[in-house]
Amino acid sequence: MSASTSRGHLQRLLDENEATIAGDRLLFVRWPERCHRVRLASVAEVRTLELLGERHVRVGYRWHTTVRRLGPDFRVRVFLVGREDIDTDLIEEATHLFAPTASVRQRSAT
Repeated sequence: MSASTSRGHLQRLLDENEATIAGDRLLFVRWPERCHRVRLASVAEVRTLELLGERHVRVGYRWHTTVRRLGPDFRVRVFLVGREDIDTDLIEEATHLFAPTASVRQRSAT
């Protein structure tokens, strides 16, 4: 696949994923105290991961997306493989365990 074909395919997948992205945004609008979300990855997200070279996951597992809200219109997504039967309806205190950290940690010089 040529670079321009890949870019076009990637753009179509991004367009297909707009509803999922809007759903993430609306969840944080509806529950402003929440900062994290864990959900099954959308079909478009999985196809994007495959286009970028990620392998198919083995039977019994699925791609999951962790979303961390960093600001009103700024969210970070990380993709993880987990068991397909994992409960993604988690309370805030549990979801942060799956989400990326956005803080910078400083090390003291020794």
